[in-house]
Order: sequence, then C-alpha cells, then structure tokens
Amino acid sequence: MVVDEVASYCVDSGNYVEKEEGSMNLYPQKKYFRSRAHCNPLANNDGFDYPKNPDERGNIFVNTSSRTGKNYIDYVDVGCGFGGLSIALANIDDDDEKKKKILALEIRSKVVEFVKRRINALNLQDRIACVRTNAMIHLPHFLHKAEIEKMFFCFPDPHFKAKNFRRRIISKALLTEYAFFLKPYGFLYAITDVSQLHKWHLDTCRNHPSFHIYFHATFHHDSNYQGQSAEEQQYLQCDPFLLAIISHTEEAKKVARAQNPIYCLIAQRLPDDQLPFSPSIVVSSSSGDANKRNEVVEADVFFDQEQDNNDD
Repeated sequence: MVVDEVASYCVDSGNYVEKEEGSMNLYPQKKYFRSRAHCNPLANNDGFDYPKNPDERGNIFVNTSSRTGKNYIDYVDVGCGFGGLSIALANIDDDDEKKKKILALEIRSKVVEFVKRRINALNLQDRIACVRTNAMIHLPHFLHKAEIEKMFFCFPDPHFKAKNFRRRIISKALLTEYAFFLKPYGFLYAITDVSQLHKWHLDTCRNHPSFHIYFHATFHHDSNYQGQSAEEQQYLQCDPFLLAIISHTEEAKKVARAQNPIYCLIAQRLPDDQLPFSPSIVVSSSSGDANKRNEVVEADVFFDQEQDNNDD
C-alpha cells in the first residue's frame, strides 16, 4: 500500500500512520471524537485516575527534564476542549531557554484522546500534557502551592439555572484554590460569550481578597480589532496570551464566525503580604494527603449528589 493510500485510510479511521523511512503522526479528525458538549462536574464519578498528592504525579511530560530535577508546570488550561489554546500557548514561548510546560485538563474522555493525538501529531509531548480529570475536585492532587504562572478558563459552561451556579468553574470557593496554586502576581484569564457569566466572573474576582481585576474588556471581531479602544488595542499588542485566548481557541473561532462579542477578564493574584489571611490554611499542604482537603470540599460544596445525578 502506498503512503498516500495509508494516509487516506488513517485519516478516515482517525488513527496515525507509521512511514517506513520515519514516523509521521497524522492529524486526528475531530469528527471521529464527537462528545457531549458538557458534563456534570458534581456527579459522583470514580472513573478518574489521579495521584495521591502532587509529589506523586510523576513526569507527565514526555522526554523532558525540569529545571529543578523534578516535574514542573507553568500554565494550566482548565477545560481545554480540543486543545487549541494549549497549542497556541506552546507556540508563544518557543525559546529553548524558557519553554513553558502546559497542563491541559479536560473531563470528557473522547476529547482527551483527540487532544493527546493532536499533541503527538505536532510533536509537543515535551511541552503539553493532557489529563482527563475533574478540575473542580481533583486539582489539588496535581498542583503544588505557588507553582503556576497563569491559569486559563475559556468558554466555561455558564450553568444558567440558579440551582446550578455551584457548578460554575469560577466561584468564591474555587478562587481560593486557584490563589493557592498561583504564584504571587500570577494571572487568571477567563473568557466567555455570555454577558451574564462575564458579570459573574467580574463580581466573584472583585470580591475575592486574593485577586484584583487587572483588565477586562469586550472584544468584537472586526478587522484586526480596530474598533477597540486604544487601551484595549495596547493590551492586545503587549499580551500575546490575551490575543491567544480570544482568537486561537475553537470556541473563539466559532464565536467570531457568528459575529458575537467575547467578554474577557484578567485577574491578578495578590502577594501573600497583601492578604487578610494565610492561603496555607485554606488548602491543605501539597505535600500532604490531598484527599483530606477533598473531604472538606465535598462536605461544603458538593452537597445533594443525588439531586445532581437526577438533574442529568
């Protein structure tokens, strides 16, 4: 079978092909990895594999060594979807001396499989690791205190019903966790095409003592964003991460095609000496058993599991 025929077969089957003279990972086809748009993050699901604590997560990146001799993570893409943002982030910091490591988290198994194959096809296994997990529950099992420079939340499920607000990925309780994982002066990026959810993000971050609103704006997809204010255009020029989240994710491209606005928020993590409390007492030490922390969270936040399961 000639290479073109093999390539055609593998594209149709959603797999890869190995050439005799060298390996070539073909790009996975999204149509073979269809999945539900959303999952209930509060449903009782024991189907996730996760380490007991961050010290036991091992080396989740392929063929890489860290600066300190241990595994490390710089950026976290929460709810990575089909991986567009994670790949864009890997292309931003392309200097060999400062290549950043990106942890992409996704709850849907088929989508995780697609992202892993996409990463392999682009030979980015040493830069991006995609893990299937529930970020609302298991994040403390993966991340150390003050380890992360930036966290990204792109087009999260808005959960319009008031009874489901506790399912939102950005909330007061979860912001406390994110503050624990972020380095001082680290950044949290959140974008959505739902104005009500953007207001929720603004109010939640503004009222949390660990964060202050660094920047927020509404972007319209006209020619090179010429309709934006001078300040907003300056932010786009100075912050490649902002440009990446509003233009390189699959959902952002879909919103652009529909000519709908994108609401963007950047919140900055305040240093510990400016906080009215010590973040170390909010989330248990990363060197300890993360399950102890989950017992508290499940008792406080994830109540009424039976109702959540019945809702779906």
